[in-house]
Amino acid sequence: MQEEKGKQLWNIEFIMVLIISCFSMCGSSFVTNIMSTFIVDELNGTAAQVGTLYSLMIFCAFLSRPLSGFLVDRIGRKKTLLTAMALSTILNLLLLTRPNFFQLSVLRFLAGVPFALNSISLATLIADTLPRERLAEGIGVNAVITAILGSVVAPYLSFWFLDRYGYAFNFIFSAILTVIAMALIVILKYTDIKNPSIPFSVKTSFEPKVGWISLILALFFAGTPIIGSFSPLYANELGLASRGTFFVFYGVGSLLTIPFNQRLVKKNWPNKAAMLALFLLTAGFAIIGFIRSIPAFLMGGFIIGTGFGIASSTFQAMALNMVSQEERGKCNATTQLGCDLGAVIGSTAFGYVAEATGSYQPQFSANAIFMLVPILLTKFVVLPHFQKKHL
Repeated sequence: MQEEKGKQLWNIEFIMVLIISCFSMCGSSFVTNIMSTFIVDELNGTAAQVGTLYSLMIFCAFLSRPLSGFLVDRIGRKKTLLTAMALSTILNLLLLTRPNFFQLSVLRFLAGVPFALNSISLATLIADTLPRERLAEGIGVNAVITAILGSVVAPYLSFWFLDRYGYAFNFIFSAILTVIAMALIVILKYTDIKNPSIPFSVKTSFEPKVGWISLILALFFAGTPIIGSFSPLYANELGLASRGTFFVFYGVGSLLTIPFNQRLVKKNWPNKAAMLALFLLTAGFAIIGFIRSIPAFLMGGFIIGTGFGIASSTFQAMALNMVSQEERGKCNATTQLGCDLGAVIGSTAFGYVAEATGSYQPQFSANAIFMLVPILLTKFVVLPHFQKKHL
């Protein structure tokens, strides 16, 4: 696939998969981003319960990653992706039954299966449509555009719809977007890459060469639940009129990284990009965590968005540049296993931080201090390891 594309980035397959990724991300976000308010408003839940419920889905995804990476390499990207989206649609529509907290916990736990299948198959499909020398650039474009749609446009619209039409409308609209994505997958002209003969084993499910990168992803992804689940609640605490405003600033920061990523790829990539991303993330969380004001909250969101925009393309491209095309499924499974582990630990830990302190702000300051760990590991372990192992 990618070898036939030369150095072209914007080929028709990449554009189609990018559109599919956008519909998929928006479909997921219309449910995920309102789940915290659904638990608090409809079920009288607590901050700890919000964190626990988020952890259940990510924990299930964590358990599903090895099988997901194996299926992507064995039966192909398209079949795995269609299966994931079909399961996701069914589970989101079941939310219309108005479940109690236990039933909701079961549904969100099961949602981890299609989440794992979806993210790995899409990440691998995106990489297959890109030339190796432009992986960071292409992954960055996909990460930023889907982040803006999934973390800015969809959350903003979901809260707008929520205020006017209620939760049921969001659940139905989410299913519609996912069905559209499925239709686009069916018509996608793409020769799937698969190996039906590979057996399921530890060797075909994990990629040890990207273990250090997976660890770094786990460490800085521990802060993602603060953005997705707790920032709307902190916005309420600050008295911010629109709960989606934070995501707008976050998205603008992410958007500005597209041309910046292209320059970093050409200038000492990934040394500068990796360190810059982690420093920006630390600064953004610190501003929100230590300055209690709406301007600081929005400015921090902008800086965090910039950091995640650079980090999303840099670390994933580093991992993919350490493996062959046929190993991308298990490579993505290994790196996203790290993301899941970090998100599970972070959502639970930071949920209890909010519960113990009576405020959502200490979550941000605690994560800013914690970010010193991935900064040191990246500088002294991960980057030297990458220089030795990349293809």
